[in-house]
Amino acid sequence: MINWIIGFVILVAMYFAFRSVVKSVKNGGCMGCSSCEHCGCSCGGEKDKK
Repeated sequence: MINWIIGFVILVAMYFAFRSVVKSVKNGGCMGCSSCEHCGCSCGGEKDKK
């Protein structure tokens, strides 16, 4: 029974993490790169320097 509860909690956490990533990417956020200077997204980096 405890395995079912732990598995459910892990699935819920994965769902909310995925949802957060999707929202951030839709809003022009940086996901998966080490620095905004490299990917050219709107979260900072070179765009803020100009």
